[in-house]
Amino acid sequence: MAKNVPNNWHLRRLTLLGKITVVKPLAISQLIYIMFSLPTCVDIIKEVNNLFFKFIWDGKGDKIKRLILFNEYENGGLKMLDVVTFSKSLKACWLQKYFESTDNAKWKYFLEESLDKLGGNLIFYGFLRDVNLLDIKTFFTESLYKYGMN
Repeated sequence: MAKNVPNNWHLRRLTLLGKITVVKPLAISQLIYIMFSLPTCVDIIKEVNNLFFKFIWDGKGDKIKRLILFNEYENGGLKMLDVVTFSKSLKACWLQKYFESTDNAKWKYFLEESLDKLGGNLIFYGFLRDVNLLDIKTFFTESLYKYGMN
């Protein structure tokens, strides 16, 4: 789906801002639900990011550093969306929902079961008694990926 959006607009003579405008609302909007609710492989997210930049630069390689394009207009950027960071921010919304909602959703039980191995949700508050920091790193790189929160 999102791969077809750049292909459909490729033959049109768009400016750099026009291409960014195509990528942000049309292509990203098709990926939001998938990235929010399902585990996303970092390699696939990077590939999507590269696909968008290939569209922006007509497949000729970057002419402006990507970090500059991600900046605000005031800082010399064009407010291009960094798909990798955007995906991580969507996953962070799960933690916000975990702490704010009072319902007993099933996904919370899966998260709590994984967190119990590390001392419960106290790791989010900084109370890390008797917990090896390497275990926490392993938890966040494996368990959260498993539950789509990478």
